[in-house]
Amino acid sequence: MNISPFSLGVSMAAVSIVSSLSTSASAFSLGDYNLVVFEDVTSNSDVEGSAFIGGDLLGSSSNYCIKCDAGGSFFPFDGVGLKVVGDIEGNPKNVNNGTDLEYGGNLNAIVNMNGGGSIIQNSNLANEFTQLKNFLSNESTLYSNLASNSSINVPGQQPGPVIFNSSGDSVAVFDIDAADLFSNKTQQIELNLNGSSTAIINVRGTSANWNQGNIVGDLVSDDEVKEKVLWNFYEAETLNFNLALYGSLLAPL
Repeated sequence: MNISPFSLGVSMAAVSIVSSLSTSASAFSLGDYNLVVFEDVTSNSDVEGSAFIGGDLLGSSSNYCIKCDAGGSFFPFDGVGLKVVGDIEGNPKNVNNGTDLEYGGNLNAIVNMNGGGSIIQNSNLANEFTQLKNFLSNESTLYSNLASNSSINVPGQQPGPVIFNSSGDSVAVFDIDAADLFSNKTQQIELNLNGSSTAIINVRGTSANWNQGNIVGDLVSDDEVKEKVLWNFYEAETLNFNLALYGSLLAPL
């Protein structure tokens, strides 16, 4: 998916367990939406679950809630597959599996409601989004302040893998610089959970460019492992990824 500008990408795969670390009560959890973006989205791709967009939805045709089967893990908690605070422009959009569309601005594009969902103009979306944005920003800060309790092997002089080795604690916390994670020596990236129920990978740095070193192992092949991993790019203002990142991504700046 092309997200421009990339103010926030939260690509979530039912990671509600991580929210239990928060010390404050909230109406939200990290598993509420599959994609959240703070500003505009220009997309020609798919979102498996629901999406909340803080600006305008632009671009050619894009699809939302393609895996939102009734009773399934991707079905939205409130039945809304796509929320757009601003305008909807460009080529036709598709909202699938009987879920609804809510928008706050102008509807200037065809929207196909596949499965019989409703199109609703909601003037309160901006307020709802502000609360969600604050929640996600606070969660990112909370996780970034956790002390690391697990180890990381990074390549030295010779190319090799980046290996995250959990301590086996219930919540494994890693801390790494983006330049080390995505260096020109990185051939592959792998994670050993070692029994941990959640892994938080805090990545330092204001930018990250990833164009080599595929993720391998359980983080690719095991859906349960993907649901336990959060990548927290808590300082990043620019992310350029040319490869698939598995797990959930939080980048509030």
